[in-house]
Amino acid sequence: MSKVRTFALTFRPRDGVTDEQVQKISNWCVGRSTYHHVITEKTGSARHVHVALVLRKEVTRSQVTIQMKRLFPLLSEQEQRVWMQGIKIMYNQDFLDVYMNKDDDTVVISSNLPEDKCLDAYFPPPLAARPRRLNNYYQELMSMWHKHVPPHVEVNTMNARHFLFKMMYAEN
Repeated sequence: MSKVRTFALTFRPRDGVTDEQVQKISNWCVGRSTYHHVITEKTGSARHVHVALVLRKEVTRSQVTIQMKRLFPLLSEQEQRVWMQGIKIMYNQDFLDVYMNKDDDTVVISSNLPEDKCLDAYFPPPLAARPRRLNNYYQELMSMWHKHVPPHVEVNTMNARHFLFKMMYAEN
């Protein structure tokens, strides 16, 4: 897992977020972040928290989820699952500029953001199309193909079938 500094959090308990829960999240963010922006949206049972966070040091997403579970240990299993799904790596400014500015009974709880939006330096590079690593079993089959099949043989379904049969059953 890669370590990053920027996270987008959404905390949405079943009956709405309480002032005590908002204060817990806000205190946690203030204590561990270089920059943060904490808001609540909506009212009543639909009230929830959004947080844009730039941590002081790089951590993995799983480290953040563990800390968040410890912050609210009394949530039900379903609420914990929704909470963990609401913790995401923030790759750009869109969460702050678009998602958190919906004017949906928004209340700013705490904010410490740079004035000139210089957060780009903190964002991790976007997920590039990385070459996928094959399963070890399939890697072994591919190396066996190149070892036992002449280069002029076309790779198609029938030839792959014959190759697998040959490898699985000894031909006499």
